[in-house]
Formats: sequence, structure tokens, C-alpha cells
Amino acid sequence: MSIKAVVISVFTAVPVFFLTNHAQAIDYRVDIGAGWAIGETDVDQSIDGYQTDGNVGTGSGPVASLSGWIDGLGYENLTLGLQYLFFHNSTEVKIKSPEGDKSRVDADLDVSNFMFNAAYRKNNGDIHPYGGVGVGVSIIGLEASGRNAITFPAFDDTQFTMTEVGPAGQVYLGCDIDIDDHWYAGASSRFFIAGAKFFGVDATTQQLMLTANAGYKF
Repeated sequence: MSIKAVVISVFTAVPVFFLTNHAQAIDYRVDIGAGWAIGETDVDQSIDGYQTDGNVGTGSGPVASLSGWIDGLGYENLTLGLQYLFFHNSTEVKIKSPEGDKSRVDADLDVSNFMFNAAYRKNNGDIHPYGGVGVGVSIIGLEASGRNAITFPAFDDTQFTMTEVGPAGQVYLGCDIDIDDHWYAGASSRFFIAGAKFFGVDATTQQLMLTANAGYKF
């Protein structure tokens, strides 16, 4: 066999070997989730001279999600996904005026998050543990009402609503279990953080979430 024939054979065999042994099946999935979140919201300690306590309170509320996933794109255990994640959180904000007067404000957060996620997931077999990270955008709706309210120049009334947009991130761990060739169920935990400006002041919400999910693999 000539050198030319050997070279041609090698360059023909290598791609075939690579594609045969390393190409992975790609799966598509959708799932829904529901659970509970508990967390805290932090703000800068001064708004127009009115002091908060930094950590403005710990609250909790329900969580819901809708996600689409692609498994095995370029690597067997790589999973990429788009997720809509919603949570509601109720908390209490403590405010003190420059004169020392104190007030409490009941605050409700409705937070819609649009996330891009990447995870390492055991995609073969019937049990699929995974861990991943996500980044995205949060739309944070705030509704608040004061009790024994002081005059607060940042807003004209003791009741108000407003919506702000900011960045979001999360890290998560979980496990899915196949029920049959298409349906699966699982559970996950995640640490979630999002930030926005309210009255020109940076506010950050941090949440620990526990959810159960059910999904379908196409």
C-alpha cells in the first residue's frame, strides 16, 4: 500500500471513529415545577435620609416554573435550558426617619424570571442527578402598605405599587427519575438572587427554593 493510500485511509477512519463513538443522542424535554421559597431582601441603609435596617426582612411564598431542556448537545451529560420561574414573597420593611420615628411597611414581591440554564446531568439510565447554574432577567413587582406610617418623601402615599427590572442568577441541584420512556418526576433545590433599583436605591432579594417537578421527554 502506498503512503498516499495510508494517509487517505487514516484521514477517512478518524472522523468515522469519532462520530461513531462520541456522538450522543439529543433529547428534548419540558417540565413544570411547584414549591416554596424562603429568603430575605437587602437594601442600602439610607433612602432620602430615612434608615432601614439593611436586611429589611425575611419572607416566604410559593414558587412555580416552566422549563424547556435539550440534553446531550455536544456532550452526553450537558443539559441546556430556558426557564420561566415565578415566586411570591411577603416581608416586612422597617423604616426610621431622621427624627427617630419608626414605621413598618408590609411588602409583597411578585417576581417573574426568565433564565438560561446550563447543567451537568446524568442523562443516561433511569435516574438523573444534576447540578447547574443559570443567569437571566428578573421583573420585580413590589406592592407595599404602611402601618403607623411616617411621612416618607420617596413616595406620596403609604400604599404603592411599582415594577423594576434587574439581573438574576441561580445555582441548583436536583434529581429526576424516569417513570417510563417519556414521563419523569423529580425534585430540586436552588439558591436564587436578583437585584433592582427602587427609589434609586439598590435592592437585592436572595431566595432558597425547594420544588417538585414533572416532565415529558420527546
